[in-house]
Amino acid sequence: MSASTASWSVTTTYGLAVRADRYDAGDVSQPQGLTRMSEILAVEGLALFHGAYSRTAVLQAASKFLVARPHPDADPDGITVISDRGAAGDLPNGAGFSCRELTAHTDGSRDPSPPALMMAVCGQPAATGGASRFADGLAVLGELATTWPQA
Repeated sequence: MSASTASWSVTTTYGLAVRADRYDAGDVSQPQGLTRMSEILAVEGLALFHGAYSRTAVLQAASKFLVARPHPDADPDGITVISDRGAAGDLPNGAGFSCRELTAHTDGSRDPSPPALMMAVCGQPAATGGASRFADGLAVLGELATTWPQA
């Protein structure tokens, strides 16, 4: 992984643009970045960060907030590298290892206790595409309860 200039655009579920700095924890290789990340996660449930430019640095930052769960495609250190794996992307549950766009989904939703926190790190930007979309599940649930209670 290499250092790069971060640029973020964040769009809410309703398509309204919000200031990305609202989620910016800063450099997690510094204590104040980890503190800021903790504060933002507690309020927003989503934090953007930089400063974790090696696998070791990613694992160090992650260890402050979560315990890695086993994943069948994880490397021995617990990191699952998402990349185009050709025909493997056509296998059941393999779409995440392809160049195809994924529909909205919840990782681990079939688990009896799905993860409360996920961490995604971009080690190499995609040549094209590669945008990640995040939704606040609690906000979606609240909106459904209000506008479509039978759901």
